Amino acid sequence: MNRTVGGGRDFPTSVDLHAGGTDRHVESDPRWAQYMLWSIPECIVVRDDILVRSGRPVGSIDGDGVLAMIVAASRNRLRELTAARDDVTWEETQGLLERPDFDHRLLSAFLSTKGAVGIAINDKLAALLSVHIPAALLTRVRSGDFDIRSGE
Repeated sequence: MNRTVGGGRDFPTSVDLHAGGTDRHVESDPRWAQYMLWSIPECIVVRDDILVRSGRPVGSIDGDGVLAMIVAASRNRLRELTAARDDVTWEETQGLLERPDFDHRLLSAFLSTKGAVGIAINDKLAALLSVHIPAALLTRVRSGDFDIRSGE
């Protein structure tokens, strides 16, 4: 498949977004990847950092609930960033998210094939997961919003 990126130049990509496949056949475009300022942290890493930084006993916090909030917020933001776009669509991005081998390195590699738009989306997701979500959820975890209640 050929795509045109920046300056009208064609470059080959090998992006296979079939949800059922396990082939990690998304190759980053190094010409664009070098401009990605941030890497997108994995949601589970963000969750673990929030739990540790909360200063609360990890066993008393619903870690799965915190993780579900992080995943939902990041996917909602990704949907917003790709809405009404032709160059990076929600449908192709969703196909990538549904792959059994999905991780954020795969998403970043895919976004690097989308040129400047992909870089912007990558950096916005990275900021969301590195700064904004942890700040918001850390306050909620510290206040007990995700406490495991006995008898529930």
